[in-house]
Amino acid sequence: MKAKRSARLVIDTDIAQAAGTSEALRSSRSREFLETTLLVCHRVVITPAIRVEWEEHQSRFFRGWLRTMTAKRKVEHLRAPEDQELRRRIEDAGFGPAQLRAARKDTHLLEAALAADRIVCSLEVIAPAQFRLVAKGYGPIRNVTWANPVEEATAVRDWLANGAPAVRKWQLRN
Repeated sequence: MKAKRSARLVIDTDIAQAAGTSEALRSSRSREFLETTLLVCHRVVITPAIRVEWEEHQSRFFRGWLRTMTAKRKVEHLRAPEDQELRRRIEDAGFGPAQLRAARKDTHLLEAALAADRIVCSLEVIAPAQFRLVAKGYGPIRNVTWANPVEEATAVRDWLANGAPAVRKWQLRN
C-alpha cells in the first residue's frame, strides 16, 4: 500500500489512548488506523501541547507505534502558534458549558492542523460539531479535514491509502 503523497497528520490523544490491546471496536480500529499510517508513509505532527497529552494518556501500543514512527523519521515537531482569533470566536459562539469545554480542550489540534496539512484524526464528536459552527464565520478552519477512524473505519483506511486528500464531507465547512 503506497500513498500518493505523505500527509502530516495531527493525531488526537483519544486515539493514542484507545489503541490499547482490547478487542473493543474503538481500540481495534484505533490500532488499525495507526498501523495504516505506517504502511502508507504518512507523518505525524507533534506540538508541545500534543506531546504533553500523549505522555499522560498513551497506551503501550501507541508508545511502540510512536517509537517506530520516530525511528522511520516520520515525526514532525512543530510549534503551532495560538490562534487568538479562533479562540475568541470559540468563546463568543454561545456554546453551553459542555460544548465550550470540548471546543477549548481541542483547539490546539486545530492550531496544529493549520500549521501542517489541515488534517485532524480524532475520535471526538462533540468538538468538531462545535468547530463546524465556528467555521461558518471563521474561514481559516473551513478546509480542515476531521477524520474519525472509528466512525468511518473503511473510508479512513482508503483515504490514507490515497494520500489523505481533502474530503469535503469531513471538512469543518460542512
